[in-house]
Amino acid sequence: MTVLIRILISLVGLGIVAWVLRGIDLLETGQALLSAQVPYLLLGALLVAVGAFSRILRWKYMLSPRKNISLGTLFGPLTIGFAIGNITATGLGAIPRSLLVSRKESVPVSFVLGTVLLEFVLDAAVVVSWAAVAAFAVGLPAPLPYLLLLFAICIFLIILAFRRRRSMLVPFLPVERMAGLVSRLPEEWREGWEGFQEGASAFLNDPGSLVRVGLITLWIWVVEALMFWVLLLAAGIPADPAQGSVVMAFTHVIIGVPSLPGFVGTLDLAAVTSLGTMGFTGARVLSYTLIIHAFLIVPLTVVGGLMAWREGITLNWSKLGTDCSQSSNTTACKT
Repeated sequence: MTVLIRILISLVGLGIVAWVLRGIDLLETGQALLSAQVPYLLLGALLVAVGAFSRILRWKYMLSPRKNISLGTLFGPLTIGFAIGNITATGLGAIPRSLLVSRKESVPVSFVLGTVLLEFVLDAAVVVSWAAVAAFAVGLPAPLPYLLLLFAICIFLIILAFRRRRSMLVPFLPVERMAGLVSRLPEEWREGWEGFQEGASAFLNDPGSLVRVGLITLWIWVVEALMFWVLLLAAGIPADPAQGSVVMAFTHVIIGVPSLPGFVGTLDLAAVTSLGTMGFTGARVLSYTLIIHAFLIVPLTVVGGLMAWREGITLNWSKLGTDCSQSSNTTACKT
């Protein structure tokens, strides 16, 4: 079944690539790439580095209710997690990333995984909200803007539900049925859910960490929007910052869908479609999608690969459920 799903995802991804490439002169695209403006490319690279540092800083504050961990210690696990996520185009990188921190710092892996999952939820809340505002701003047809707005509200409600250790949504949920459902899940899934609750509760009930992480999360996505805009200028597309933020928002919403490695297909579709709604088409748009691929995927994937090699990590997915903070076999915890 898993193989069939992968085949279907691959076929859909290839179909999207073919659709994006229709009617575009590849020679002209190559010329557009060669004429990309280097100063803007360098500024884009700087913004990538600022964004990565900001994510490490945010994770440090999210873990602080349990333990104060240095930025240097978190650098390797975060980049390794992002590298795996980029290669697989999924959220699988969350597990090795959590296991590495757990093994090094003797923090329960369920708690670390909980902070990573909450990080995903916070990012989703900001990006979907941004996409909803962008949809209204560019005049996308109903009901898409309203659906995005509703989705954003639901994500914020999920976050607020863990503001206290007893969820505020409990009175409205079939708790007994949910408990039975959770008990039937695989062990590592149950640990992930329990860790999410523990990590979310500990973090959300620490006002200092909550404010810092909230501000850093907004900063991360402002930097990301600036990067998308700067690279539009690098590709020779005369867009303004608001248009760059529209492309950023829709791109990150769409690449949440499973796709080919490196988000091939989904990223291109999001960028080409969002730019098309604003009147930008042709070879320069395709050259822009290639530049965005390079900046979003290559730096963290390469750095993460080097850090994985330095850590001596090998892929051993059967051990992903091991709690390294309690295991005497540290080799088994290497993913």
